[in-house]
Amino acid sequence: MMTDGPHGVRKMLEGEYGIKSKIKTTCFPTASSSSCSWDVKLANKMARAIAIEAKANNVSVVLGPGANIKRSPLCGRNFEYYSEDPWLSGNMAGHFIAGMNEEKVGCSLKHFACNNQEFRRFIESNNIDMRALMDLYLKSFKVALDIAKPATIMCAYNKINEVYCSENKWLLTDILRDKFGFDGLVMSDWGAVNNRIEGVKAGLDLEMPSCNGVNDKIIENAVKNGELDEKYLDNVVQNILNLVEKYKYINDIKITFDEKEHYDLAVEIAENSAVLLKNNNNILPIKESEKVLIVGDMAKISRYQGGGSSHITPFFEYSLTDSLDKFGIKYDYLDGYHKNYKKDNRDLIKKIAKVADNYDKIVICVGLPDNMEVEGLDRKHINLPQTYDKLVEEISSIHKNVVAILFAGSPVELPWRDKVNGLLNMYLAGSGSGEACAKILYGKVNPSGRLAESYPIKLSDSNSFNNFYYDSDRTYYSDSIFVGYKYYDITNTKVAYPFGYGLSYTTFEYSDITANAKCNINDGCNINLTIKNTGNMPGSEVVQVYVGKKNSKYLRPIKELKAFDKIFIEPNESKNVQINLNRKNFEIFDIKNDDYVVENGEYQIYICKNSNEIIKTLNVEVESNDTIFGDSTDMLAYIPQNNEFSLEKFEKIYGNKIIESRPIAKKGQFTEFNCLSEIAEYSLTARFILFCIRNILPLATGEGKNTGGFMMSYEQMRSNPLFKLGQSSQGALSEQKIQGIVDIFNGHLFRGMAKMTKANKNN
Repeated sequence: MMTDGPHGVRKMLEGEYGIKSKIKTTCFPTASSSSCSWDVKLANKMARAIAIEAKANNVSVVLGPGANIKRSPLCGRNFEYYSEDPWLSGNMAGHFIAGMNEEKVGCSLKHFACNNQEFRRFIESNNIDMRALMDLYLKSFKVALDIAKPATIMCAYNKINEVYCSENKWLLTDILRDKFGFDGLVMSDWGAVNNRIEGVKAGLDLEMPSCNGVNDKIIENAVKNGELDEKYLDNVVQNILNLVEKYKYINDIKITFDEKEHYDLAVEIAENSAVLLKNNNNILPIKESEKVLIVGDMAKISRYQGGGSSHITPFFEYSLTDSLDKFGIKYDYLDGYHKNYKKDNRDLIKKIAKVADNYDKIVICVGLPDNMEVEGLDRKHINLPQTYDKLVEEISSIHKNVVAILFAGSPVELPWRDKVNGLLNMYLAGSGSGEACAKILYGKVNPSGRLAESYPIKLSDSNSFNNFYYDSDRTYYSDSIFVGYKYYDITNTKVAYPFGYGLSYTTFEYSDITANAKCNINDGCNINLTIKNTGNMPGSEVVQVYVGKKNSKYLRPIKELKAFDKIFIEPNESKNVQINLNRKNFEIFDIKNDDYVVENGEYQIYICKNSNEIIKTLNVEVESNDTIFGDSTDMLAYIPQNNEFSLEKFEKIYGNKIIESRPIAKKGQFTEFNCLSEIAEYSLTARFILFCIRNILPLATGEGKNTGGFMMSYEQMRSNPLFKLGQSSQGALSEQKIQGIVDIFNGHLFRGMAKMTKANKNN
């Protein structure tokens, strides 16, 4: 038994359909939230708790964590991923895996690799240069695997450089097994198998979900006719048997756990992950004696997880207002927007304006509604609903003490951020987020989260703005290694809030910062410093260490995160911190060597509070005996001009020709590679089918049309190519039937019907 589980066990009962399960488990903070804790010990504790709940439900493998890089804030699945930075992402994922292993429960590191957008994820190719692949997108997985090996790894839907991940030998064998040392089972994402024979050759062990014997028969015949060497089949079968043998004990055990204890842990992680972005005039924490107005439906109905396959049905669920009631804290509440957030809210704003002067402080809860962050869909923009922005803008213009609380799994534009005095970012922090939020607002807890991704001022400032979609078949990653803060650094682009940023209710002072002037890479480099809590409240500081190298033979970011540590300090207490940088912190991928190497020479070590705030720079001479080739001239010259990347320049470092966009197909030109949404532009039949699907799906799933579960399912049917719909139909739509359907869409009704009739007879 394997279940979804990046932030909790989602086990479905027999016959259940959709994303909501009747089986209750703990909904822990999503990766978008927990990564902001910058606390690998908490990642380990969370994983162990999830593993215990898995055993209690006789689940052997939990499908998580997700270590994909957040290339764009538009990606609809970003709430399941940790960071824009591979070192932070890999460390959080690695310690999550270690926690699962300690409880002897399997997990699945995913989605390998480069699943950085949801648009056309079943067919789209992410075309990426080798340095970006090895030093960014695959590096996140390498860092995790260097810490702990998961039982399984899940390969992604998409192609990389025009080859499906599920049949990519370079990815699944040459890199994952031979270079990264993984020896467990590789499974497909659900429906990610294309050519099963090529998948077996490439190293894909397990097809998920079941093909109902269809592909099994194809493999059997391929072995018999010599198309597939039986040694490949032996390998995948052995990996499956090893997994079964290791975790079959879970089928026969019966354990229980303390549900409240796990909920309390979820609250603790949420408390440590919340990011205080603004606190002018120390507007926070609020005193219980102050008169406070809470505004916005998200205060009463928490938004704490994203839409899609990771959806958890929790044991406990306390909103912000529930928690304030539980703590006996008095407040008043008013709606600031309607449940239908698109409905004009001027009437509600007027009500607030009439009473605003009666309150010392006003707390406004806003964020992204459920249907704006859904697996299978990317966002079109990074704006909040207009009614939410309007609410904050107008109330902050008439009241000087406004605090905004943000509930969203990805960055959003904040046009009013200069008008509010307080801003607390809760992300999607699990079912305990309301309680954690209440504790932080009233000073029972000191916020200590730091952003795991940059917050751009506007979408057009981001590295992928001009190349998130190239066409319906492929995206060229012409931003190469310059993602997130690495792009903002090199282009001097201002951001709303930088990577690693976060405030505290106390203050910290750094002193005595030293490092080895020279170090041999085999011995490492020791950094020492002292941190003092100079405020009046206990708190945690996150020490961030970045590494850069001027005059390098390689194209490099100005600086890259290479170490971090979170330290809890009492008021007026000082703590000494020692951080060791070893070979892995200095390595870079050399294409000619086809391996990671360490370049000789002087490096800059930056001790930072965040990517924009450098406390001290240390120059360190690093000695290495590695053979260095360096990057090509084209690569070294690859710097964005006017904050934009050139596709022509990218072609040189990519090493292949840029493929022209596929022309939009019209009636008579449709193939199995087209999707219903494309075909519906020219086919009344396709439009009718979509109409039927849209109206039947809510009945089948039990979910309304605006829910995340419905939108994910509908988008999958609408936007996936026809051959993929056939593969996921579990035999109901054979290849011959799909060809018949294509003929009908192309206007050849009788030919298509004949193929479908023949397919039925063959079955």
